[in-house]
Amino acid sequence: MLFRSHNYAQELFNNWDWPAALVDLDAGHTAIAAMLPGNGKVGIVGFCFGGSLAWLAACRYPFDAAVCNYGSDMPKYADETAKCPVLAQVGSADKSFPPDQVAAFQKRHPEVAFQIHPGAPHGFDNPMRPARYHAEACRNGRALTLEFLARHIG
Repeated sequence: MLFRSHNYAQELFNNWDWPAALVDLDAGHTAIAAMLPGNGKVGIVGFCFGGSLAWLAACRYPFDAAVCNYGSDMPKYADETAKCPVLAQVGSADKSFPPDQVAAFQKRHPEVAFQIHPGAPHGFDNPMRPARYHAEACRNGRALTLEFLARHIG
């Protein structure tokens, strides 16, 4: 069967092997850094689950910059500290990473640059999900991402 239910996807997510995913990200970092001319700096950008992985990768591996978009599991790992500059982006209407959790994370990590997009829900950068897509937050978030990466990676 090609199509699986949302419950199946949620089951996979709930049982995901986070350490294995992080090892894969580190291997990707190593491979990309070896291929790059010049400064060899490598950044990471993630959305949703990937935003949380980008946070952990920034804390555990030698990335040069990280952009964490609506990484709703970031608060679970608030005791970790990034080794590189981090930009976290979330919507003010995000129910998966709500304002109280954002505020607590910001208090714990004032070094993390946060951009809160007014009125944007979780998944605001995904035009394939019209109920969540927020064109203004998407446009502004992408511009901020490119500016942040240019500043920290070159």
